[in-house]
Amino acid sequence: MKKSTKAMLMLVMMLALVLAGCGSKEVTMKEFASSDGTVTISMDEKWQLEDMGVGSEGWVAAFTEDGSEGILVMQMSKELYGANIPDMDTWKSVIESSYPMSDLKEETNPSIPGMNIAGTYSCTVTAEGVTGAGRVVYGETDYAYYSILYASPKLNDAKVTYFNNVCASFKETAQ
Repeated sequence: MKKSTKAMLMLVMMLALVLAGCGSKEVTMKEFASSDGTVTISMDEKWQLEDMGVGSEGWVAAFTEDGSEGILVMQMSKELYGANIPDMDTWKSVIESSYPMSDLKEETNPSIPGMNIAGTYSCTVTAEGVTGAGRVVYGETDYAYYSILYASPKLNDAKVTYFNNVCASFKETAQ
């Protein structure tokens, strides 16, 4: 009897391990770079890089194929724009005027190599007239002010983990 109980327990444990792996989707990451080459970040290889136009040379913007989700890495060089953007509060105002945010709730900061993080927030964000869930990180390096914004119809734990992994891949190559 003891042997069959042990065998049954092993079978249940193996089944639990197999089921734990089901439904998890492996994301293959690809490095995306700003058009001026000053910053790179890794995102899902299926996402599409989008040119945000003149003045966004230090930005990286990528979106899902259907455009329902996107991550924008926005950079403002202190050397080029320091007179207009003298501090983090001004930078936050610039970002929030372009991408209106509401219901901001402070969150745990992700790990971003080489960046001093000023704050991380979950929020409701409006981009291109579409409102959805968002997560935004504000930070700075010696070279620039940064904002990393994730917008999606809904955010769940898996998407927050993905965003944190994207943030952890941040590399600034500016001198």
